[in-house]
Amino acid sequence: MMAPTKPLVEQHRDTFLRILKLRPEDVQVLTGELDPDYRLHLWEDGEVRAYFATPQVVRNDYKLGLDLGDFSFVIFDECHRAKKKYAYTEIADAYVEDSPHPMILGLTASPGTDEETIRDVSDSLYAEHVEARTKDDPDIAPYVNEIEVKKRFVQLPDPHSSFSSLYSFQPSPYSWRALLVISR
Repeated sequence: MMAPTKPLVEQHRDTFLRILKLRPEDVQVLTGELDPDYRLHLWEDGEVRAYFATPQVVRNDYKLGLDLGDFSFVIFDECHRAKKKYAYTEIADAYVEDSPHPMILGLTASPGTDEETIRDVSDSLYAEHVEARTKDDPDIAPYVNEIEVKKRFVQLPDPHSSFSSLYSFQPSPYSWRALLVISR
């Protein structure tokens, strides 16, 4: 499982340990704080069942010889980052090329503001299926805390009023939670 920051990587590790009843020795966190040669050794540990790393670590270690074909399932958290030359796109390409049966799961709460952006991310992760959920869906609704919004309109001072037309706070039709499920 990859996540863009070390704290998020560690949070996912803790969640997997709690929910999947994995033992601490079943998981390994790999970050840039570890020496690359030592990380390559850790990737090959036959006792580890789940790895948690930043995408930069996975990309760098792949360039040093990490075989992504050895993995049966790869998770991209914050997958909306899978654009252009970000590490996620390179890892997805390498994984799909190296693995005989790649399976990818992409997760994000920020899929994008337009269909083209979402399609770019989906294509980058070889999506065969996209699932979307809103706060109103029955499987999500119990976990959503409603907030009370009070609108207050104020008169802007003259020097600032010329800028008000530049801002639009219309919600995007694509501001939903997305789950990309991919298999080949």
